[in-house]
Amino acid sequence: IYLLKVDSLCNYQWSWALGGVNNDWGYAIKQTFDKGFIIAASTNSYGNGGYDAMLLKRDSLGNYEWQKTYGGNDWDFAYDVVQTFDSGFVFCGETYNNTNGFADVYVVKTNSVGDTLWTKTVGGSLIDKGNALIQTLDSNIVVAGIKNTISDSTQAYVLKFNKDGTLLWDS
Repeated sequence: IYLLKVDSLCNYQWSWALGGVNNDWGYAIKQTFDKGFIIAASTNSYGNGGYDAMLLKRDSLGNYEWQKTYGGNDWDFAYDVVQTFDSGFVFCGETYNNTNGFADVYVVKTNSVGDTLWTKTVGGSLIDKGNALIQTLDSNIVVAGIKNTISDSTQAYVLKFNKDGTLLWDS
């Protein structure tokens, strides 16, 4: 994972190489309320085995604050992350652990230091994944992704959760 900060004129400010000895990929980065950064990533260097979803929290200069892995023995990926109004985080991606099919949409809500508050997996019998998410003004979480069907089609997939992780609807 390569973290690079430039100013508004693309002048180099600082950079960091993050990760371990195996494959580690950063998928999304957002600025946090404290002007630091939260990174949604997947790691094969840390965690429970296979690939695990990972959040990395850095300060405004890119210095380490914390990193946490999420998932089981099979593959887990974090593709997007947002900081929630309560200063926690929520990320979405895909998991191959305890699924209804090959892969399910994976949504995890954490507190401000990355400790898991709730985890949700939603999906059918094939590969489903969450690619992007937002928090709405009423604190709900909306996830956009894809789902695959038996007829070999890939369709848009939108899910809405309340702030406590209850699935309100999916379409």
